[in-house]
Amino acid sequence: MDSAECAATSRLMIRSRHYAGVTFSRVGLICVATVLLLDFLVGCNLSRFMVAQTQTEATYVNINRGHGFALQYPSRYKLKNVGEWAFDLVENGKIVVRGDVEDDTFKIFLTEWKQGGDTFTAFARERVTVICAADGPDGSSYCDLVESEREGRTRGGLRYLEYYLVMTREDFSTNSQETSRVGPVYMVDISRPAHPFALMICAGHGTLASQETAEVMRGMVESVRVGE
Repeated sequence: MDSAECAATSRLMIRSRHYAGVTFSRVGLICVATVLLLDFLVGCNLSRFMVAQTQTEATYVNINRGHGFALQYPSRYKLKNVGEWAFDLVENGKIVVRGDVEDDTFKIFLTEWKQGGDTFTAFARERVTVICAADGPDGSSYCDLVESEREGRTRGGLRYLEYYLVMTREDFSTNSQETSRVGPVYMVDISRPAHPFALMICAGHGTLASQETAEVMRGMVESVRVGE
């Protein structure tokens, strides 16, 4: 091979390496751009899905127009009104959450309460124990111990109290007792001017809610609003 051929060969090799580098750079840029585009599209779709899921997962419902309040609960639950004062939320035929409007009971308590102070807390502490009370020929159950009490505010500024209780079950036939944890039980102050109202929400008589149900209940409580 003469010097001219060597030079031509060298130029060809240089050009080959150069174009290979250019081709690789272009392919790399195309890959990066494709990944970024896919990430953007997936992000948009995920955002739309999350928004749609949020909109369909929960809905505001006027539970009782006579008492002028509404709350938000998962759309998978079915609302069942129980008379004028109470409602159940049902899933797959099972009651998951129970609610009760404390109207006359609150009024009677305020009439009889002579100690002053925080009457809402006093009423709540006394009233929440009703979810444990039961008597029969073979035994009884009651809640005479508050395990925890927590105060909070709904998103609309309404005051509420959250309770976990200790329930005692007595078996008369064996003369034995057993205790269990019950809750959460919520009492929300939905009073109007010159008309005291309270809303009690629980998972049922003597029931300890699962973590999932407890989170749903808290979300419901924090969504309560009046003036509907």
